[in-house]
Amino acid sequence: KSVKLYSNFYASDIIVASPLALKLKIDGGEVTKKKGRPKENDSDFLSSIEIVVVDYADVISMQNWSHLHAVLEQLNHLPSKEHVTNVMRIRPWYLDEQARYYRQTIILSSYLTPEMNALFNGSCLNYEGKVKLATEFTGVLPKIQLEIRQVYERFDASSIGELDDARFEYFCTKVYPKIQESDEVLFLLYSRNICNAVMFT
Repeated sequence: KSVKLYSNFYASDIIVASPLALKLKIDGGEVTKKKGRPKENDSDFLSSIEIVVVDYADVISMQNWSHLHAVLEQLNHLPSKEHVTNVMRIRPWYLDEQARYYRQTIILSSYLTPEMNALFNGSCLNYEGKVKLATEFTGVLPKIQLEIRQVYERFDASSIGELDDARFEYFCTKVYPKIQESDEVLFLLYSRNICNAVMFT
């Protein structure tokens, strides 16, 4: 008759944690209240992991990548204690230290880095093989039914400090008069440098 947002690692089916939190847990970073010294190293809760999802790997790469690498190195080892485990239910390949070859590892990222490639080649050892998928965003222009005429204007500036003023002056003297004289109904003006858009009706 209750909902628990946290349970013991050994009683959990799903572990949602950052690499830093898992690294602290493995290294015994928590200090006991009574004895005042760090707990002993404990990575047995990672011995039976079957699916690993590394989400936002690009964000993790901006932090300490070694934490993630250290956690993945501790996966699927033989536990040092029983932890109230029914030995009769343990699969044979876990006892033969072959569990890493049956683990599914999913790495999600917005872009690819050499560290991710090294992790993919060194820590992903599934016997079924490996797959890399990359999605390409084609944009929305192919979905537009009506043809759109795009016009690019180039201007010159004497220095970077005068770039904004030169852009605005070029717009007032060259671009805006053309808009006023045109018979078109709608205009969309987009500036790549300042990343904004203005629509004229």
